[in-house]
Amino acid sequence: MLDLITAPYGVEPAMVVEGQSGLNSDKFDGIAKALTTAATEEILQAMLKTLLADRFKLLARQDTKEMPVYVLTVGKNGSKLRPAANSGPPKTSRGEGDPTTTSSANRSPWRT
Repeated sequence: MLDLITAPYGVEPAMVVEGQSGLNSDKFDGIAKALTTAATEEILQAMLKTLLADRFKLLARQDTKEMPVYVLTVGKNGSKLRPAANSGPPKTSRGEGDPTTTSSANRSPWRT
């Protein structure tokens, strides 16, 4: 459900603050069809916003909220970071492959 909310509004899941407790666990089956196959991504986003408002009574608003963050700075004795010994492609956390080819972060949720 959280993916259905974040996709049309172009926000990250961490930016959804109210009602988030059940959004990752609640599952829904939804079937919807665009009236035309020539619908643009913007039209599909608007249609999904309308569907969420009508069927789930979703109310969305944009707000500015101060939240804690971490700052990475160089210490008084300078940086202790060194270049990596292996100059090969970066590995995933499991040590497999190139993470840029397996990530779905840059893929559109509207097209497969």
